[in-house]
Amino acid sequence: MLAPTLLAAFVGCAAPAPESIDLKIAAQGPAPYLTIPGTDTTHKVIRSAEELAALSGFPGERAKDPEIQKQLVQRIAAQLKRDTIDFSKQSIIVIRASRTDASPGSTLQVESVASQGGTALVKWKVNPPAATTPPRPPGPPTTLRAPIGTAAASPAHVSTAVLVDKFEGDVKLEKVMPK
Repeated sequence: MLAPTLLAAFVGCAAPAPESIDLKIAAQGPAPYLTIPGTDTTHKVIRSAEELAALSGFPGERAKDPEIQKQLVQRIAAQLKRDTIDFSKQSIIVIRASRTDASPGSTLQVESVASQGGTALVKWKVNPPAATTPPRPPGPPTTLRAPIGTAAASPAHVSTAVLVDKFEGDVKLEKVMPK
């Protein structure tokens, strides 16, 4: 009879869960030119212009070139409809959905980002293709560019970039079903 009493005492003394803090989403938009290797749904956090250059396909020393970094920051800022990106105050989370999560013409949308105990929880969903999106013709992939931000822009994946308040720590993705 003593064991259940001790168990109840320990359960009652458990530390409360860390408070969740919503990170402000300053902007979000498609990120077809930011490449994340692999085929599964995944993410990458960009906390500096050098990390942005590396994810954009500039290897080694070229990623450290200030002129390349400046051009890439301007490019993604324009893509996100911002004047600039201040990596001392902001981070970019890039999420790429796999083929099984997103079909051609669909879009990826981040609903919220919350930081709790050193981890940012990103809730995201895939919006189905708009009714006006023409079906993709059968046959081999084409080299023609589809509208930016659609899965057809990259036959295997659809991605989005989200500009949020700066944070350090890991990211956990949570897929939300569309309503």
